[in-house]
Amino acid sequence: MKENISTHDLRLGNWLYYSEYTHYVMQVCLIDENSVYLDVQDNKGDCFENSNKEIYPIPLTFNFLGRAGFNESYDGINISLDDFSLENKMSGFVFPMGNISIPIKYVHELQNIFYMIKNKELYIKREWLLVN
Repeated sequence: MKENISTHDLRLGNWLYYSEYTHYVMQVCLIDENSVYLDVQDNKGDCFENSNKEIYPIPLTFNFLGRAGFNESYDGINISLDDFSLENKMSGFVFPMGNISIPIKYVHELQNIFYMIKNKELYIKREWLLVN
């Protein structure tokens, strides 16, 4: 069973699964205390409400990173986007930031860390997130 996400961990534009089983990819368009409103197929303004018990994180995978245009190195993975980089670890990815390492398991975490560091959104197409 996948982890649920707290609405406090989300930002506008984050990508999520609507359902634990269908893997239907949706984007956050509004957030309040206990609910998140999700965009239906890029229909701006056509959002519907979900509780934080009805949304699930999208795992960060090599497949997604390849579709998104990140680069792999010969010794495992060294993903870079300008000065933004990640290193692969067994339990997910880790973003090295000075003397600390920030674990990243989900796409929305990658989006949030990228925004925190670069002060701009990480561009992600819906089709990069679809499960094969």
